[in-house]
Amino acid sequence: MSANKFNYFEILTVPNTDFGIVADFGFVSAGFLLALTSSGASDIVYYSFDQLTIHGVLQGGTVFEALAFDSRHESKIWFALDTGESLLSVRVEAWA
Repeated sequence: MSANKFNYFEILTVPNTDFGIVADFGFVSAGFLLALTSSGASDIVYYSFDQLTIHGVLQGGTVFEALAFDSRHESKIWFALDTGESLLSVRVEAWA
């Protein structure tokens, strides 16, 4: 994990289907980027802003493989796999 006062970068490995993996920025973001590091159409990772609700999905090989959020103010994002079949990695970048 690389973080300073206003920037965050990490590649997280998501191992299971519960929201147990968190990107903790250490600050409230002005925006952020989420991207799968794989591109298979069956590669699916859900993300949550509250660790309970599915707020969106990253899906390999689609326009949802990477998402940028400008003017979205978050300090943590949780990740979970669609199925527990394999490990997937998510690149997370945030700025303030």
